[in-house]
Amino acid sequence: MDDDERLRKLEGLHTAETAARVSGLTRQSTLNLLSRLKKEGYVTVSGGGKQPRLYKITMRKQRPRSPGMFDIINKYSPMKLAPWYDHQVHGKYGPEEALVDAIQTQSFRVILASMRLYKAPYTAKKQFLIKNYQTKEPEFFPVEEKWKVAIPFRRGDLERMITG
Repeated sequence: MDDDERLRKLEGLHTAETAARVSGLTRQSTLNLLSRLKKEGYVTVSGGGKQPRLYKITMRKQRPRSPGMFDIINKYSPMKLAPWYDHQVHGKYGPEEALVDAIQTQSFRVILASMRLYKAPYTAKKQFLIKNYQTKEPEFFPVEEKWKVAIPFRRGDLERMITG
């Protein structure tokens, strides 16, 4: 059986055991095959540790994924976001670009989580993203103190986001 037939037969999401069962090879032979296909770009691996290792096998080569806006926000912010779309970037992309993209989403939750990207690491004084627009809402005060960033949201902003 050649590689094209094996790829077509194995295409999808598998564990090592299910891939061995489908391909009709031993587990070790299947792992060797998956390793070779991974080097060629047909397989991506996720999981591991306490979770089962999953192999995503495709007929088309997969490009390595660069970290996008959600990945960078989740790296730096204590408030994690579940991505609702796959934000892929090419080239240089850092926290500054992620902050701009977060503001462009016009999503309250994304902007709030991205506030940590705005914090300058060399100063302990509060920074303002929007000048002269401090919050007067007491529920944001603990977050402002912890992150050392002024949160530019007021109750009217929140109500406008809810009503759309």
